[in-house]
Amino acid sequence: MFDFLKKKKKEELELPPLPELPDLPEELPSLRAVEKKEVHHEPEDLPPSPPPSLETPIKIPSFQRQEERLPQRPPLQEKPVAMVVKPSHKGVFIKAESIKSLLSDLNHIRTDLKNYQKDMGEYEETSKDEEKLFDKWQKSVQDVQKKLITVDKQLFGKGWENE
Repeated sequence: MFDFLKKKKKEELELPPLPELPDLPEELPSLRAVEKKEVHHEPEDLPPSPPPSLETPIKIPSFQRQEERLPQRPPLQEKPVAMVVKPSHKGVFIKAESIKSLLSDLNHIRTDLKNYQKDMGEYEETSKDEEKLFDKWQKSVQDVQKKLITVDKQLFGKGWENE
């Protein structure tokens, strides 16, 4: 059932023969540099040490969240402001130049409005005239159509009405 958990047997394959090595020279170079360094090797006879067990729970330090507290301010209270209106006994003075420019601007606006009203009246009259002309043309086209239908009936016996 759990074949994937079992160790798989390794098949032993035949290895090809090793190539021939060249002959070693009788004298080897000196190893003075190697002799000076001390090489530390672990003895091969000792079994490897087991990894430290993970059964001991890891302690996670607990921190308490501190709330930020702002200093409390007393609520603001609006003080009622007494508005005192003092009657003005002095007159208001406006420059004569500003009054003249104001009056000229008002006259200019008045003339523009009169021109606008005049143009609107002319537009309405022309639009009414165009509507009357359009109605007149429409009636004449209908009259021509009726006359064509009567001529068609008299000549061919059928009219355009059935189509």
